[in-house]
Amino acid sequence: MSKLTPNVPRYKKHHPLFRRLMGGWSFLVWLAMIVVTYLCYRGGGAFLPLNGQVQVIKENVACLETARLSQIKVSPGQKIKRGELIALLDTSRIEQQIAQLTAKLRQERQLEDLEALDRQRRLMTDAQDLRKIISETEIQQERDKSTHAVLAERYQTLAGFLEKGLVSNSEYFKVGVELAELEPNLKKYPALIAQYQQDLAAVLRMQQETEAAGLTLHRDPQGQSLEASIESDPQLQALRSSKEDHSLRAAADGSVGLIYFQQGEVVSAGVPVAEIIKDVPPVVEAFVPETLTVHVFVGQQYRVSSLMTPNQSYSATVTAITPEIIGQVDAANSMAKRVIRGRRLLLTPSGSTHLLPGESVMIEVVRKSWF
Repeated sequence: MSKLTPNVPRYKKHHPLFRRLMGGWSFLVWLAMIVVTYLCYRGGGAFLPLNGQVQVIKENVACLETARLSQIKVSPGQKIKRGELIALLDTSRIEQQIAQLTAKLRQERQLEDLEALDRQRRLMTDAQDLRKIISETEIQQERDKSTHAVLAERYQTLAGFLEKGLVSNSEYFKVGVELAELEPNLKKYPALIAQYQQDLAAVLRMQQETEAAGLTLHRDPQGQSLEASIESDPQLQALRSSKEDHSLRAAADGSVGLIYFQQGEVVSAGVPVAEIIKDVPPVVEAFVPETLTVHVFVGQQYRVSSLMTPNQSYSATVTAITPEIIGQVDAANSMAKRVIRGRRLLLTPSGSTHLLPGESVMIEVVRKSWF
């Protein structure tokens, strides 16, 4: 019997807890995977970086009437201010209409002045004639009253002489006839004078009504007031306003984008002549896929960075979200007309930025905590 002993390794004893943990290593691996997956989902999967674009606020400058483009005062990329002249349209046709209408109005105003002057003179003449007639009638009335008084006194005197036989009957009757002829005239004078006064009042009232209606002349036909009355004509003012509309001006501060026509071309009414990119604070527009819309809300904070300068970022706040799920064509997918669904949101950067209109940006959520 051999005295050699077999080389059997000795079994090293371990603590029971360590043996249980080593025996359950698969459980720990799965638990760690679950925790890591959850953290990745909460920290990254739910807030994948979004691609967005800085909004471009454009405004087209168009003419109201069809006209020829005579001058272009700006060039693409030029900075402009509100009210600055952009282009001039040909106004020769309107200027011709203004000249024709001005000549016509001047002729009409001169004819109206002559008619008003004639009307005014006739009314003044009628009033003067009536005043003269009234005055003459009143004088004649006083003369007849005096004559009647003298004849009445003589008639009484002759009546006494006739009784004494000092005068003849013919002389007595002659004074009586003259006295009888004067009495009807004395009775009609009050009514006649009243009628003349009524006619004078009517003429004066007509003169006042004519003046109130502007049918009498109150100015020098060759003076400045004639030009002022012509300039106040509504039709002429409309033509001058139409001429002003042929001067195309910027409605807001910004930069000139595109110019659609060249000098000398005819532009139809309503067709844009130039494009103005408004100088407004940048607003970022992004599209959130439907699966992630539950994590987006108004007031949420994001970091916006330009693709041209990725190291420089800006704080931005969600200010608006479309209330409904919308669809848009996925341009990055090779499948034709593939539509992705989601919500569109607008973010307003805080403070001053160097973002350019139309620039592509990267949008990342600001994480306050992993949980």
